[in-house]
Amino acid sequence: MKLIRTSFQFSKREWKIFIFFVLLGTMIGFLMFQNIDSSVFISEIENIEVGLANSHIHFLFLHLVVLSVLIASSFIAVGFILFPLYFLWEIICISYSIFTFAHVFGFTGFLYGIIYNIILKAVFLICLFLIFRSLFVIMKKRFFKKKEEEQTSSLQGREKVIFISVAVLLLYDLFLYFFGNQILLKLCFLLS
Repeated sequence: MKLIRTSFQFSKREWKIFIFFVLLGTMIGFLMFQNIDSSVFISEIENIEVGLANSHIHFLFLHLVVLSVLIASSFIAVGFILFPLYFLWEIICISYSIFTFAHVFGFTGFLYGIIYNIILKAVFLICLFLIFRSLFVIMKKRFFKKKEEEQTSSLQGREKVIFISVAVLLLYDLFLYFFGNQILLKLCFLLS
């Protein structure tokens, strides 16, 4: 339990970096919304109830590929550039989506867009952050060796965080596959 609790503690520096990424991603997402032809995406959002009723939300394969690439690339240090870039990309996509919902449905669309993205992306982004942070600590401790016993117990804790995060993410993807559409369809009353 202590391991999970300490994994969610942020330093002031981490909060500043997080806020910077959110603001930058939101700004880029807004600029993309303003400057890119969104007609296809707008058409999909206008018919979101039909889309949700006729298909499942399936992120499992995509998340497995993304995590595999990011984790593997971290062992050659490239992942420490890819993780933040991918996190920024997700924030850009979320903000673009929210602005498009707001454009189509107004204020209620803005609310639905936030809820929609929280349901679809929040667990993924939290797990992604925990994995990145743990990998960063593991690689740092391997490069700057400390006492062997201290390093081993600390690294085992970080490895557990990675495994738990991956397991939670995969279980959540299965949950979304079976129940995500139903939840989002029930919330579509906000759009009418």
